Amino acid sequence: IRLLDLVLSEAIRAGAHTLEFRAADDSGLVLWDQDGTLTQRMRLPADAHSRLMGRLKALLGHAPGSPGPFEGALTIAAEGLAAHLDVRIATESGGSAGATIRILHATGPHHADAAT
Repeated sequence: IRLLDLVLSEAIRAGAHTLEFRAADDSGLVLWDQDGTLTQRMRLPADAHSRLMGRLKALLGHAPGSPGPFEGALTIAAEGLAAHLDVRIATESGGSAGATIRILHATGPHHADAAT
């Protein structure tokens, strides 16, 4: 929960519009779109990436180990921010989950307006 909150709050404060979580060989990659360019922002240990994907699935009402694909809307509050999100989770090659999150609207102190 804390990792997801941290990643989302950092992306929202940076003014990101889209986040992607991708599985890599031995890690997970966190990328976000800022001003039209999708850029890698973090590299997570593989187990942290797996737990993060499980948490997103659970928030959408599915079992963490379910293969998907899943999609849905979430409203989150983290680190003093609130945001409305569009979440899509899919199984990537190799069987790992990946996700795309669009930040539809965000409010709170010290954020760049992420509304689109």
